[in-house]
Amino acid sequence: WLHPRAEVERFETALKQSGGELTPLDRNLIDDVWDDQPPPPCAAIKPHTEAFAGEASLSKRGRLGEDLRAANVDATVLTLPDSIAWLLNIRGGDIPRNPVPLVFAILRADGATTLFAQDEQIDQALRDHLGRDVAILPKDQLTRALSALGGQRVALDPASCPIAIATLIGAAGGEVVWRTDPCILAKARKNEVE
Repeated sequence: WLHPRAEVERFETALKQSGGELTPLDRNLIDDVWDDQPPPPCAAIKPHTEAFAGEASLSKRGRLGEDLRAANVDATVLTLPDSIAWLLNIRGGDIPRNPVPLVFAILRADGATTLFAQDEQIDQALRDHLGRDVAILPKDQLTRALSALGGQRVALDPASCPIAIATLIGAAGGEVVWRTDPCILAKARKNEVE
């Protein structure tokens, strides 16, 4: 959960040169010894209206869904907070001086999206803002949702997506397609309002 594919490949290459081997673990060993670890951040997620975003989230999701269909991909798992904030026109306060929420999302080729966040981060105003095409599930439901992607082609960004996500999708019988997060270039192109 801490390392994307590109980083894992660099580690494996370096270890092979010295005769070592990289072994994935199901848990972070630091958590076992960090007795005074603070709880994960859980700030409220707020709508970022079209007046500031310049484009509705529905439009963005539709465009990126078309890109997924053209690539013969059923869904993509988004792990970068800024990509999810841009796509859904939301903002958060989980990171000081960086207005993004620490959440996950799955975007499907039809534009439907599932947002994985803590219940405490969500209120009715956010639900209304996101609309009926964005399902909101508790963050702890992510692994179950990934396992449900079996039999589907799922795009993951090798530079940012934790390798654990690819492992879960593969174990469920899904096919991982390594490609850049579809929000990266789209959010770099600023509209008139932005």
